[in-house]
Amino acid sequence: MTRLAPSLKSTLLLLSQISALLLSASLSSLAQAQPEYTHSANSAFEEGVAFYIHGGMPSYDHKDDVPLTQTFAIDLSVSWPANKPVFKQLPDGPSTSGPASTLSADRKTWFIVYAGTAYTFSFQSNKWEPVLPGTSFNDERIFAVTDPETGAIYIPYGTGSQTAATMLKVDLGSNSVDSVAMPATNLLRDYYVAWSAALHGLVMFGGVTTSLDDEPSTTMSIYSPQAGWSSATLGGDIPVPRQFGCFKPAYGGSKMVLFGGSRNFGRTLMSDIFILDVATNTWHQGPNATDDGAGREFPSCAVSGHFFIVWAGAKEWLQVVDSVMIYNMRTNQWISKYYPPDSETDYEVGNVPTPSTRSLVAIILGSVFAGLVVLSAIGAALLCWARNKPESHSVEERVGDPYNRSAKPDGRSSEPIDSKETLVIRTDDGPGRSNNPPALSGEPKSE
Repeated sequence: MTRLAPSLKSTLLLLSQISALLLSASLSSLAQAQPEYTHSANSAFEEGVAFYIHGGMPSYDHKDDVPLTQTFAIDLSVSWPANKPVFKQLPDGPSTSGPASTLSADRKTWFIVYAGTAYTFSFQSNKWEPVLPGTSFNDERIFAVTDPETGAIYIPYGTGSQTAATMLKVDLGSNSVDSVAMPATNLLRDYYVAWSAALHGLVMFGGVTTSLDDEPSTTMSIYSPQAGWSSATLGGDIPVPRQFGCFKPAYGGSKMVLFGGSRNFGRTLMSDIFILDVATNTWHQGPNATDDGAGREFPSCAVSGHFFIVWAGAKEWLQVVDSVMIYNMRTNQWISKYYPPDSETDYEVGNVPTPSTRSLVAIILGSVFAGLVVLSAIGAALLCWARNKPESHSVEERVGDPYNRSAKPDGRSSEPIDSKETLVIRTDDGPGRSNNPPALSGEPKSE
């Protein structure tokens, strides 16, 4: 009697090898070379999706004092410990650094300015390119921010020939640049700027004059496309003057988060954190970070849900800090793990982030799991088919028993199946684990 088992074994072995290759390829894409930690990198973020970082400066060694070209994303759709973020490599771009960096309103384009030139990165084509030729941008440390309602990008003090306080208004759709008048004031650099959806406007805080001799400011101005410029009177735990820190919107811009930086041009590093309530213009100070290298300037920062994330930066003598810190804005604690926003409790109805090509690990692992399920189903079907298919006989057997009387009425051989040939396919991967943080209470989720 001939046997079907070898053929079945070969088929299942092939399926197993294909599954292993799929899993290996997917995991290798996640285990790419770790990015180099830098300070002064271009960065931008989309809550619950990704924290994008490009370029930046390595530790200052008086030799290779040029920005890097690396581009990568930290996945904000999954949990990870602070000492092991989930990275995804993106195509290298121009050699750049600095804070002039923002995402377009549709999140399809990343816009940065460095050394007087503007660049964009398309998340659809995965390509970098220079844009807005002929436009003269300020070479100083300027910031860029996007109005999510109109798509306009605003760059305070952004023009290259500053003879008056002027803000640039960039339209990537039409590749045009307009000027917006600013209040008559000393020309500033190293200010902080963020967009507040709650205020429908731009919030600008701090800054120093271009003379480099003055103490950084602690004043705040607000720009609304409808109402123009206005000043704000601040109260509460007003931060000490500083430069080179982070200033990011949280909870739809109803809060602003200020972290780190330095005083006395790098001689005093800051590890403190403040949260501004824009409805009352009141500052509230949280606990200082205490990690090794917590005090830092030129870090890259992001907000996702209730978590404020600090990546790298510089300590004394512009030596890079190779660590990530995470602050829970609900509990006012520095913690050791990031959790993605919970779509049921952290997002308002209608603002749940939808899957995209930038929802990094979830898409990759989801595809792999689906492929494994399909392959397992095929293997199970082949096994059932092999068990129920009428067994073939040799010519000699049929001549000796022309009517195949030894077969059972259902066509199967009367010879029992060898139990050793039975294959059991397991598809479980152990008990599930929940990555959801403990129930929290406090601020509502941002848009």
